Amino acid sequence: MTDKKHTEERIKALGIKERIKVLENDIKIIQGQIQEIDQKRLHTVAQLNALHGAKQQCEAFLKESEPGEEK
Repeated sequence: MTDKKHTEERIKALGIKERIKVLENDIKIIQGQIQEIDQKRLHTVAQLNALHGAKQQCEAFLKESEPGEEK
C-alpha cells in the first residue's frame, strides 16, 4: 500500500470515528428527551386518573342527593 493511499484511509477512518462520536452524543440527547417525555406522560396519566376519580365522587354525591333516593 502506498503512503498516499494509507494516509487517505487514515483520514477517512478518523472522519468516521468523529462521526460516531457525534452520533453517540445525539443518541444520548434523544434518550434523555424520551425519558422526559415518559415522565411527563406518567404525570399526565396520574392527573387524568385523579380527575376521573373526582368526577366519580361528584356523580356519587349527586346520586345520593337526588330526591326520592334511599340512603
